[in-house]
Amino acid sequence: MIELKNLCKIFKTGNKSIVAAENISMRVKEGEICVLLGPSGCGKTTTLKMINKIIEPTSGEIFVNGKNVTNVDNIVLRRKIGYVIQQIGLFPNLTVKGNISIVPKMLHWDKERIDRRAEELMEMISLDKSYLSMYPKELSGGQQQRIGVARALAANPPVMLMDEPFGAIDPINREIIQDEFLRLQKKIKKTIIMVSHDITEAIKMADKIAIFKEGVLQQFDTPDNILAHPGNSFVENFVGKDRTLKRLNLYSVVDVMNKTPFIFNDNDNVCDAIKIMHENSLASVFIVDKDKKPVGRLVLKDVKNLKKNDGKCINYMIELKSMIKIEENLRNISSQMYLHSKSSFVCVDNDDKIVGEISQDGISNFLNATYKKEPKGYENV
Repeated sequence: MIELKNLCKIFKTGNKSIVAAENISMRVKEGEICVLLGPSGCGKTTTLKMINKIIEPTSGEIFVNGKNVTNVDNIVLRRKIGYVIQQIGLFPNLTVKGNISIVPKMLHWDKERIDRRAEELMEMISLDKSYLSMYPKELSGGQQQRIGVARALAANPPVMLMDEPFGAIDPINREIIQDEFLRLQKKIKKTIIMVSHDITEAIKMADKIAIFKEGVLQQFDTPDNILAHPGNSFVENFVGKDRTLKRLNLYSVVDVMNKTPFIFNDNDNVCDAIKIMHENSLASVFIVDKDKKPVGRLVLKDVKNLKKNDGKCINYMIELKSMIKIEENLRNISSQMYLHSKSSFVCVDNDDKIVGEISQDGISNFLNATYKKEPKGYENV
């Protein structure tokens, strides 16, 4: 857990005083990722660096896991906090193992323990242990970033600070490494504060987002509450006019799907299906086989004039364009709906058995429901 209470930083420049951070108060729970956002010069990096006292606070208090560390010796404090800096910052004259071992050596770990931890971390970041003997210049940008994270985790700190950790990586590899980091975070459950300039990255990575302007914390809240209920006009403009579309990244199919759609077996009489569709104002229904696996879609406009006993559903169904896994996010699903000109898809589990249906109307109703509720924020300034 990290808690800041009325944290301030005032820089003196000649006869002038510049307020870089003004009365910052926020609480990040254990195991959460908090992303600090805002335009250049807004105070987010200053706030981050005050936590491990690379920048000394002018006033206020810092708590880590319930302990007031405001007056703790700076070196002792920093050895207990993982730090991933901008541009990765690996020491070029040290091997990968040498970089990872820096803090453990300062803590007087023995060689066997350091070696074991280095190999554990390589497995954790999905790199072969043969990389331990390499130098940073022999690694790709993505590999260097992984080593930077491993170095920050070397002494197993409960807290990590990350200053634009993915900013130096190209967009394709950035997304891959972000995904890898989120998978890793599910295992290690560190309390993390990260600086970013990228609202899309913040939405993807964060449990909480803190938005700054001119040294003042404008809003501290969950990504969804910030997008759905921005605290003021600055936050609203900062997150963008497409903020509703950005919310699609926050939810998956399982959050929205209709878990009890109308379905028919492939051997059912087609006229029985037509009757049910008429009675329930359904444009189409899904057809499944004996194992409850979707095999097609029966569309009312294609079969509404059929007579009784005109055959089985399997003879009139159309091919499914796509079957959706329940862990897919709504942004990807919306994209597929437009790509295939479909208003709904069948949802399946890992055994490809039907578990529901997702539709454009369902997504729209889900998103709109939030706007009808009072915001349940954390700190809205």
